[in-house]
Amino acid sequence: MQADPNLEKKIRDLLEAEGLELVELRWTERRAGPRVTAFVDLPEGGINFDLLRKTDALLTTLLDEEITDRYLLEVSSPGMDRPLETDGDFRRNLGRRVKIRFDEGSSEGVLVRFDETSIEIEPSGSERRSIDRGAILDAVVVPSFTQALN
Repeated sequence: MQADPNLEKKIRDLLEAEGLELVELRWTERRAGPRVTAFVDLPEGGINFDLLRKTDALLTTLLDEEITDRYLLEVSSPGMDRPLETDGDFRRNLGRRVKIRFDEGSSEGVLVRFDETSIEIEPSGSERRSIDRGAILDAVVVPSFTQALN
């Protein structure tokens, strides 16, 4: 069974109605039926376990109506190590620290702006830097771990 573009649109529409973004949908054929993996996120900020659980229930209801065969559903966040590639990836990570490798080297700083041709980061203690998106080899979020002291 191949992924149905109409089903992907239904999934995307359902998630958008809940304020979520479908980052990626993977459809993997298995002997026991397809594996549907949905990577979801909030357009602003990160997703939490309760939202993932709610999303799983919503998608299960939809898929039970649309898929007559057995299937396996996995719902996940995109993960911290996911490369930034699309406008949605950059939009979700505005204001976060990113590391960019490009043709001429690498740079790290806060992602402050992007458009279809370039991204702009603000390295610590220096001026903003604009990088041509065509020159980017890879871009990732730099994890920031904070500990609450009580």
